[in-house]
Amino acid sequence: GSALGLVFLLSFFVGLWRFDQRFVWMQVIGNKWDTYLDLLQADYTEG
Repeated sequence: GSALGLVFLLSFFVGLWRFDQRFVWMQVIGNKWDTYLDLLQADYTEG
């Protein structure tokens, strides 16, 4: 019983960490995408 609980707890924390990683990557990619769109728009309005 206790071993099973430990495994469950471990998998839960690993799942949380993975979710956190995914969220961070989404934020990073989103920020780069916003910057890219801003650059495109600035280029478009100038020329």
